[in-house]
Amino acid sequence: MKFSALALPFVVLMDIVVFVSFIMWQHESVYEFEQRQLDLQVNYAIDAATQEMLENSSHLSTDYADWGSMVVEPEVALDTYLAVLVRNFGWGDTVKTREELLDTSIPFFTVATYDGYYIYCKQKDTETINGVTQDVYTQKWTPKIPYSEVIKNGSNWIYYMYNLGDDTYGTYNGTVLKLDNKISTGQNAGSYNRSRVVIAEALTDACTTAMYSALEGKTNVEWIIPASYSEWSNSRSIERPSVLTYISRSD
Repeated sequence: MKFSALALPFVVLMDIVVFVSFIMWQHESVYEFEQRQLDLQVNYAIDAATQEMLENSSHLSTDYADWGSMVVEPEVALDTYLAVLVRNFGWGDTVKTREELLDTSIPFFTVATYDGYYIYCKQKDTETINGVTQDVYTQKWTPKIPYSEVIKNGSNWIYYMYNLGDDTYGTYNGTVLKLDNKISTGQNAGSYNRSRVVIAEALTDACTTAMYSALEGKTNVEWIIPASYSEWSNSRSIERPSVLTYISRSD
């Protein structure tokens, strides 16, 4: 009986450790399941948004000699993304639920097109109430922003504008705009490799800045869009029209 009395606390302690470990494992399993489910929901909505944008923009202006040269409407992608996502969440697809999802969970929405990108994000604006003008930050679309860089050539500055395709690029020297320069090899401005780097850096900076601005810096997520496929991060480069976004939910 003496030894039984001494062993009882250890048995109780082991029971407590096993019970706590089971609870922690259960919580972790539920979290991983919900995270995986959210991944599937978001990825499905992204695929639908991209397909709908490419198929149903009202003025594609497609050049069949160069299939990548097309004008898309980013609003089509955003509308489709919201419609699919609210249904996946089991919500009613109403204006109110879409606005709530945008305001609380989607810091930005980027549409990468053939010759530039649009981003739906918080931007500085002004509003006047009772005669008082003040700064406000509202979500709205930017104009199309080109994938570009500026290189100094002697006393002149040359603007290089790249495309997702690999055939041509544009230049502007302050007086002459030329959009059909043939892409070259190597690493210099005007080369295919350089265009991949400029496009990746432009999209990375845009997404990171928009996310930090919307979340007021309250995130440790870092965007990395590589210029080519990266085995280290298992990330692919942007080579054709794409949608990039981020979802942040308190639950």
